[in-house]
Amino acid sequence: MDFVSEEGLIVAIDFDNTIVNSSYPELGAPKEYAVKALQDIKRAGVRVAIWTCRDNLQPVREFLDFYGIEVDAINSNDALTQVEWDKFSGNDSRKIGADIYVEDRDIHIIDKEIDWLTISKKIIKIINGREG
Repeated sequence: MDFVSEEGLIVAIDFDNTIVNSSYPELGAPKEYAVKALQDIKRAGVRVAIWTCRDNLQPVREFLDFYGIEVDAINSNDALTQVEWDKFSGNDSRKIGADIYVEDRDIHIIDKEIDWLTISKKIIKIINGREG
């Protein structure tokens, strides 16, 4: 598997209906195990970028802070290092550069509930495989 990142895995995670149950613009509770999974992924050394179609990011930041979810970027490529940025010519785009994308509209997830325990185990397995 080819990776975008050279200095640690980057995972881009959709916000609405992936991390949090929502009925836009309202936010509900986090998806089952999402908070623990995101904290475990971050502790494993993964760079986390959140992406959302929301134009007001304040509720997203408040949600993440309230639940103690640390991220490297929200709706930006700020998780990339300068070397990685230069590799991709330093041009920003609407798509966040990442090695793995997690979102509720994924063809493998549609019609199923997001299983954060499985997702976090897979991501940590990938990062451990890269270190070996």
